Amino acid sequence: MNERLRDAVIDRNFVGVYSGGTAVYVIMKRRDEFDLLAIPAEDHGENENGHILSKSIDADGVSIIFQFVLKERTPEALRDDLKKIRLEREGRASA
Repeated sequence: MNERLRDAVIDRNFVGVYSGGTAVYVIMKRRDEFDLLAIPAEDHGENENGHILSKSIDADGVSIIFQFVLKERTPEALRDDLKKIRLEREGRASA
């Protein structure tokens, strides 16, 4: 596996703002902290993209989405993404 991808595993909570400022994503490292949020959880199921639980609230037009990763994406899905990105870049370069 690519070292950069291998080392990208989250080792702490992460907050990211979606473009346009309408959504804030909080990826939580610890399940016990995620479970303390008094919001119903949604289980998104397991597939090649991994397995995610989420909880969300809406406040003044902004969604705050808390996520906990039960299972990381498969190496095959990561490779497919990298291949897709490479092909898109090659396509733009030749246009």
